[in-house]
Amino acid sequence: MTVEDITETPPAALAPRTSTAARKASDTRMGRETDRLNQSISAIRKTEEQALASLRPVLSGRARDTWETEEKRTKRGHQRASGALAANTVVDPTAKAVEQMRAAGEAGEPVDADGALVAKLVAFHQAQTAADALAAARIECDRQAAAALTAAVHAMRRELVNAVAADLRDIATEAETVAAQLDGVDSADEAITRGVVSAWKSRADIAERTIEAAQSLHWVRRRADRGFIVDGAGRVDAWPLGNDERHSSARTWETLGDILTTLGTSDAARALMTGEA
Repeated sequence: MTVEDITETPPAALAPRTSTAARKASDTRMGRETDRLNQSISAIRKTEEQALASLRPVLSGRARDTWETEEKRTKRGHQRASGALAANTVVDPTAKAVEQMRAAGEAGEPVDADGALVAKLVAFHQAQTAADALAAARIECDRQAAAALTAAVHAMRRELVNAVAADLRDIATEAETVAAQLDGVDSADEAITRGVVSAWKSRADIAERTIEAAQSLHWVRRRADRGFIVDGAGRVDAWPLGNDERHSSARTWETLGDILTTLGTSDAARALMTGEA
């Protein structure tokens, strides 16, 4: 028995190595390996997409300061106008008034001799008409406030993106310094040995601040694209439904990457900012 007979798999051992059966067996094994490799790559890409999809639209930093001035002004106007359009609640007197009129009639007495009951009924229904008009005006006030916020965020989009970019510039500047200090440092023990423990500990803070900036950018992109609507509770800053959250988050990360490229951020600093280092 030869060495080839011992090491060869049983199907291929039944035929010469150059036979069709051996080639088919080899092709099958290669196909299976290729399939497994493609599945692994697909799983990695899916995991990366899921990680990008974790962004929430939350303003912070300079962008929040920039937007809050406009938001407070618009909401203050809405609140004061809505207050002026409030209607007093009046109890419906219809049932009680009619009951009193029937009782007087049954007793043979004059029915509403002074007309007070009828006047009360007329006044109530006039008040109801007025209340309905005020309610319609409040709905219009809500609609206008949401439209004003939408117009404002459209107009301020570039200003808000620039505010986020300014925050990213600060983070990137710090990240460049830390990256230089941690060059070649792969563990906490090495950081202690080289006396850069503070830089090592700052990695989490840099990554967290980058996430906050990304979420601010996410808010700006989604609000500028989707605007504001009024919800069932009368809030004028509700989110419109039907947004593709995963796609929007992925595009936000791409936009953030473009900003970092414009800022000239190094790969080492980017790795710190994204938590990869």
